[in-house]
Amino acid sequence: PICTILPLTSERMNDTRWYHIDLEDLNSTVLIEQLRNVSKLRIISPYRLKGNLYKITLNDWNKIDRTVKEYYAMTKWQ
Repeated sequence: PICTILPLTSERMNDTRWYHIDLEDLNSTVLIEQLRNVSKLRIISPYRLKGNLYKITLNDWNKIDRTVKEYYAMTKWQ
């Protein structure tokens, strides 16, 4: 009944925070620190940009996966 989401910015941030992932093929940044669990009922449609459905690259997915693990396990500071 719930899913975990990672919000995207509407424009790429290009900042130096290691927990912000700039996507390769989209002008967006994934905000790892804002991970949320939400009801599946709140998910109306897949991510769309100007009416088109987009997918992230495998490389982006691997960066996001690694960063989520580091951010929430605090391995970056050990």
